[in-house]
Amino acid sequence: MKKHFTKFLFLLVMNMYSITPCKAQYATGIGVRTGKFASGLDVRHFFDAYCTAAYEIFVGYTDEAKGGYIAKLFFIKQKPIHQSRLKVPTKLFFGAGAHCGFFKDPYYKIRNGEAVYYPENSFSIGVDGTCGLEYNSRKLPFTVAADATPYYSIINPGQAWIDFGLTVRYIFRRGSRY
Repeated sequence: MKKHFTKFLFLLVMNMYSITPCKAQYATGIGVRTGKFASGLDVRHFFDAYCTAAYEIFVGYTDEAKGGYIAKLFFIKQKPIHQSRLKVPTKLFFGAGAHCGFFKDPYYKIRNGEAVYYPENSFSIGVDGTCGLEYNSRKLPFTVAADATPYYSIINPGQAWIDFGLTVRYIFRRGSRY
């Protein structure tokens, strides 16, 4: 398992530093997301030539039930908002992905208005979606994003189904600054 993780991490780092011409966009952003349930570390990396397609990795703590740890992987599409009267560099993003959660304390779902508990040390696996707005200042190397993330756990479903959050990322640009 450790060998596969090392290979995955190596390929991830090599992909982040591959040469891709991104104009008026950033190549990689690393930051912190805080949300209604999930808060933690967030990384977004664009992999296409026009910087409209990305993958996003989130690892953090969730306040769902009595608390636990969660990891999410998303495929993201990002589109600039044209016709902006204020000329604010804002982009719309949306995507789909999956999550895996670990809950040391008893994790539960709500059935008929009452809590139904899973055993201790439970896992949760499911599908996610995301949509939101991202602001890129162009002068400072930071972006600010607000998102809504609906999710459903297929294995050990919980009581919550949507998370709202705010993400601040430090961005790394390649090539031209604008």
